[in-house]
Amino acid sequence: MTNRLAAYRGDADLRKRLESAHAFYSLPELRDLVRSVNAAPPAHDPQAWMALVASEITEDLAEQLSGFARVLDAEPLPEPTDFPARLARLRQEMGIDGLAGLVIPHHDIFHTEEIPDASQRLSFITGFEGSAGLAVILEKRAALFVDGRYTLQARGTTSPDLFEILEMKTATIRTFIETHLPAGGKVGYDPWLMSEADLDIIPQGCATIATHGNLVDRIWEARPPEPIAPVILHDPAFSGETTAEKMARMAAIIRKQGFSSALVTQMDSLAWLFNIRGGDVPYAPLVRAFAILHAEGRATLFIDRRKLSPGVEVRLGEHVDIQPISRLEDMMGQLPGKILAQRTITPIALAKSLGQGTLVWGDDPCQLAKATKNTAEQEGARRAHLRDGEALCQFMAWFTEESGKNTLNEGETARVMRELRSRQEFFRGESFAPICAFGPHATMPHYHTDGAGAPIAGDGLFLMDTGGQYIDGTTDVTRTLPVGTPNEAMKADYTNVLKGLVGLSSTLFPQGTSGLQLDALARKALWHSGVDYAHGTGHGVGSYLGVHEGPARISKSRADQALLPGMLLSCEPGCYRENAYGIRIENILLVIAQETLPGWLGFETLTMAPFARELIRTDMLDASEVAWIDAYHARVAENLMENVPESTRAWLHMATRPLMD
Repeated sequence: MTNRLAAYRGDADLRKRLESAHAFYSLPELRDLVRSVNAAPPAHDPQAWMALVASEITEDLAEQLSGFARVLDAEPLPEPTDFPARLARLRQEMGIDGLAGLVIPHHDIFHTEEIPDASQRLSFITGFEGSAGLAVILEKRAALFVDGRYTLQARGTTSPDLFEILEMKTATIRTFIETHLPAGGKVGYDPWLMSEADLDIIPQGCATIATHGNLVDRIWEARPPEPIAPVILHDPAFSGETTAEKMARMAAIIRKQGFSSALVTQMDSLAWLFNIRGGDVPYAPLVRAFAILHAEGRATLFIDRRKLSPGVEVRLGEHVDIQPISRLEDMMGQLPGKILAQRTITPIALAKSLGQGTLVWGDDPCQLAKATKNTAEQEGARRAHLRDGEALCQFMAWFTEESGKNTLNEGETARVMRELRSRQEFFRGESFAPICAFGPHATMPHYHTDGAGAPIAGDGLFLMDTGGQYIDGTTDVTRTLPVGTPNEAMKADYTNVLKGLVGLSSTLFPQGTSGLQLDALARKALWHSGVDYAHGTGHGVGSYLGVHEGPARISKSRADQALLPGMLLSCEPGCYRENAYGIRIENILLVIAQETLPGWLGFETLTMAPFARELIRTDMLDASEVAWIDAYHARVAENLMENVPESTRAWLHMATRPLMD
């Protein structure tokens, strides 16, 4: 036994301690539980899961449980990374099931962006680790479809000998299948991973088959277990509304719309509705569970009971019934009347499980309610961004000093940023995998490194896109910083990106305006220089939930939701020069009503971090843009100066002085 495992005294000793503590599980049951705990993302409190084991955990029992978890985590999981062999075995399984094609989406049964290791089926087959993609496997050919954010990344991680890399558009996927699927061939899909809307990628007239079980799982011998992390209650002091109040409000909506019940399949909706938070997926305090909300105000929560911290079930109240997920299909079959569900994310397996009830496609009412933050959530977001700004300014001051020494690398910057955030009150983790990219790496909007990454040296630009999860809010911020002596082209591009951010942030717009109508404001200066970016301009941001949330967004497409007071959205224009550098600047904006202009809305900028003065060409700015930037910097200094360390204040003073000084 290695020194790392020396604290564990063995199963016999742990069994006695479990009996003394009146633990909820036997040792074999505990072994299964801990393997699932180990499969969950690392928690802010590494011992939080122990509350699931017994009501009282002594210091000695905690030590043994920690040792037991390390022993199980050290168990080898042999899985050779042989993608040709995996693809060959998968095609064998397709042949057994009589399939000429198979669709493998990135998402899991909850249709979320961040998924646990147990759901990384697309990565297992292709090697692609981005958060949006889909593979189509045919008898002789295969293709990986990704959006513009991930094209370069996919080319670097997925073998071109095995997969064509194509654009993730419905027409492109249909064309690939129509062109290469043998005549009469059948295309299979996992009905728990595909919704009715997902099947739109299949050409009309093509035969489809819902598989029995997942074909990738059949060949994934060392597939990790489903994750388990403790479910805790989110204090109404932060949420601004009790669970009972939310359930009554949502039930009234579905009742008014003529539904007898609503199926809740989005994890952030569920966490918001029940005021619960968890840790089942990376970077977001979400719980892998489903729910049915009934029109009379009751609800059934389908969840692995082992996740529930002591007292959670009782405090959820008498109107919430807890059931295992395995009961969901049966209970769907018993529902009467009209059942509200979302066409884009409801698994086909559930849509086909109905008895006398009728499924009606519509919008999840929780999504819009969740997106329009109440007063408590807005105040929490402001406080979270102030603390986040303190950490950001400390980082930027440190980076300014250290980057001139030519000793930094990308991985070190990510580590330092996380360490600075972790010192802030209410910090619970990062809100997404940090993007710390120097030079050409920054041309990939979702680049990240798990190791040291590239050295940061010479002359160029460093892009840092990071965020934090705090109990009172979620943050997401991007700054592009100079390294060495940036050239004039870099400064011009940076200034055009900044002009786009200022243009959108400072605009006023009438009620009913959508993100689609506002998107061009962030692109205008770039367009005038013949440049555009391939990603959206802004996404919704949760309140200690997902860093990406709907239904509002700011984009050239699929952004028809009207912006409403209380919504939090990012504003992140960018400019990417292939093989050279990338620039992005991002703030979080709160939609606010204009008191002096009834019927009009605007934005309040919550992010608190200076822009890179060295990259701003003031000759490209008009007077209103200079005034906006100066006012923003003055507000940053006013809010942060007294709270940052003394060593950061001189830097902050210089970074926020008027542009024309």
